Order: sequence, then C-alpha cells, then structure tokens
Amino acid sequence: MSYRQTSQIKRQQGFTLIELVIAIGIFGLIGLSATFILNGILTANETSQRHGKEMASLQRGFLFIRRDFEQIVQRPIMDEYGTEQSAVIGYETGVEFTRTGWSNPLPDHHRRSELQRLRYALEEGALIREYWFELDRASNTAPRRAVLLKGVNRFVVRYFDKKSQDWMPSWPPIDPARKNDLPEVIEVLIEGKNLGELRRLYSITGGGS
Repeated sequence: MSYRQTSQIKRQQGFTLIELVIAIGIFGLIGLSATFILNGILTANETSQRHGKEMASLQRGFLFIRRDFEQIVQRPIMDEYGTEQSAVIGYETGVEFTRTGWSNPLPDHHRRSELQRLRYALEEGALIREYWFELDRASNTAPRRAVLLKGVNRFVVRYFDKKSQDWMPSWPPIDPARKNDLPEVIEVLIEGKNLGELRRLYSITGGGS
C-alpha cells in the first residue's frame, strides 16, 4: 500500500471520527432539549392541576357560604353564660349567625332542630367554618370546626342596612331596639394567594326589618 493510499485512509478515518463526535453532540443537544421540554410540560401540568384543585376548593367554599348565608333567620340564641346573642353578630373579619335548612339524615334516631348556629372566621391563612349542635349553649358546649379554604390572605365581611341605606363594617346596629334585625345584604370578600380578589353578595331574606 502506497503512502498516498495510507494517508487517504487516515483522512477518511479522521473525518468519520469527527462526524461521530458531531453526531453524538447533536444527539446530546436533542436529548437535553427534549428533557427541558418534558420538564416544562410536567411543570405546566402540575401548575394546571394545582390551579384546578384550588378552583374546585374555592367553588366548594363559596357553595357553603352561599347556602349558609342565604338561609339566615331571625333567631337569637343564649350563649354559655345565659346571655342573649343577636341573630347575626358580624364584624369585619368574621360573622356568626343562625340559619335554617340544616338537614337531618337520621330523623328517626336523632331528633334535632333544622336551625343551626354558625361562625365564619379567618385564622392563620385559613377560612374556618364552625357550627354548634345546639342553638342555646350549655357551659361545656364546643363548636365543631372545619377548614373551608386554605391560602386566604383576607376575609372581609360587610353588612348593608336597609334602614340607613348604607354599608356597615359590623352588625347589629348600635340601636338596642334593632339588635335582632337582619342585614338586607351581606358582602363577602376573599383574597387568595393564587386566586386574586373575589367578591360575592348574598341577599338575606327579611333583612333590615
């Protein structure tokens, strides 16, 4: 074999090695790009699922709120100290009230009223819903608690007074004669970490009597 032929073979082998290195590099870049794309898809999917769960939780929370608020009734209670408490006790960051429509799944085994005392309040970034089994409480009566919504930055409640035609930050009005009046409308504002600010209005039957 001549020197010329040997050099030509070496050049061919050299080009083949370079091409192999380039091919490996290209495939490596393709693999890296595919990994980034896949990670992006997975991240987007996780974000979408998380957002979907948050929306479902929010809808469930507002369903509870609407059902409770739209069934508020003019029924005061006696607290554990024997003191009468108004049908609605409202402040800017929470509200307590009596509502009807509390269904009893076992009426033959456990007789109770369809009226229920509830409280909504914001505690450590969570909207809490409390309820009592008895309207008029004994000294050892404790409410049942449930977290309705998590990740809540603000929970603000306002009360529209039909008589004064104005929004109030608390309820009932100062006039003692109106301590068991109901607001005509209750406004609820919820601000979530990922869902922004949401505002709802609930008409209270017989409000502002």
